[in-house]
Amino acid sequence: MRARLGAGAMGEVYRARDTRLGHFTIRCFLQPLEASTHAAHTLPRSYIASVKPGYPAKAVFDPFAARARREGWLYHELPTGHDAQAEMPEALCELLLEIPVE
Repeated sequence: MRARLGAGAMGEVYRARDTRLGHFTIRCFLQPLEASTHAAHTLPRSYIASVKPGYPAKAVFDPFAARARREGWLYHELPTGHDAQAEMPEALCELLLEIPVE
């Protein structure tokens, strides 16, 4: 995207992205999902990896992506940072709609 838009336009892209983001809450790590092991393993699982070149946190998420692939999850990639919902909302929606629910 940077090559197509140029450096000045990228600032506009990032400002537009930032208007879509909310504050992060630590509670997502503190509130466990309560499901029996058997029930949880019957659900279809998918992993969407953010693989933007130069994305600094990619190395943090790589082990989770590797585990998902190893365990047979459906695996997808988007060329974004962690905020795919803000950087590529249409592409993310398309992926989410393709994921089986049963």
